[in-house]
Amino acid sequence: MTTTAPLRALVELADTGSIRAAAQRLVVTESSVSSAISALGSGGGLLTAGMSYLIVK
Repeated sequence: MTTTAPLRALVELADTGSIRAAAQRLVVTESSVSSAISALGSGGGLLTAGMSYLIVK
């Protein structure tokens, strides 16, 4: 995945509500989406910001 892939995965996850649907939209495996989201968790609070977006949405 590219350097923007984790953020794209997060956006697709927010839009679709599921890892499976996000993976289909991104044309990658569910494992790739899951790994990308996990990578955000180690990025200093990006995952927290993303989850806040999901809750507000």
